[in-house]
Amino acid sequence: LCAKGPRPDPFAEGVARMEAGDPGGALRSFRATDGDAAPPPAVALLEGICRYDLGEDAAAEPLLRAAEASAAHRDTARLYLGLLRLRAGDASEAAALFDAARNGPALAGVAREMGRLARRDGRLVLSLLAESGWDSNVTLAPDGAQPPAESDGAFGLTAEALWRPRGRSGPYVRATAGLSEQLSLDDYDVSALDGALGWQLRLPSLALAAEYDVGARTLGGRRHFTAQRLLASAVLSRGRTALSATYAALFEDYV
Repeated sequence: LCAKGPRPDPFAEGVARMEAGDPGGALRSFRATDGDAAPPPAVALLEGICRYDLGEDAAAEPLLRAAEASAAHRDTARLYLGLLRLRAGDASEAAALFDAARNGPALAGVAREMGRLARRDGRLVLSLLAESGWDSNVTLAPDGAQPPAESDGAFGLTAEALWRPRGRSGPYVRATAGLSEQLSLDDYDVSALDGALGWQLRLPSLALAAEYDVGARTLGGRRHFTAQRLLASAVLSRGRTALSATYAALFEDYV
């Protein structure tokens, strides 16, 4: 035994394999730490994360629930439970779990952003964006041009409504309206209006989408162009690998 040297630590070996991107190998190492007994919370958490990475959501949930019972691992467990619910299409439950995971300062930023994304995954999503800024060269004039470049302040508003009557999978309707106003250079004011009809299928390992979009733009209060867009996409995922294909066609009609 002395000639063979110290025995490897299965837990440390499992962590090293996780960091190397080998969740399957990490699971085998973690299982060696406790055999058939229920894993301690720290091991349950890491096993649950590995199962999540492998796409084995049904096996990951009880492990993460066991880790959630421990105060030391509760926030991380809730974050991954939220990811499980988000992948299953339950946006409201995912958002609640992400909110609960914000107690820990180390995860607060990630949990807040994931909660925001989850709330955009509901059946009816309404959003409003306001922004302002200053552009030092609104006219895009080159250096030394006559007349010289003009600067101006601007503000913008964008509103969007997305309705998915059957949730993540099925038909959807989206409408977007936007306005960008210069403070003084009115010829560069832009307004936009878009409407889209689409269909999507979202499964744990497959996502399909098809969409038809029509939009119009004005520049300086005058019609600038109208456009039609066709989009089709597919994403196939297996473990940590994803294969995607997208086709898009745009037809524009300028005034």
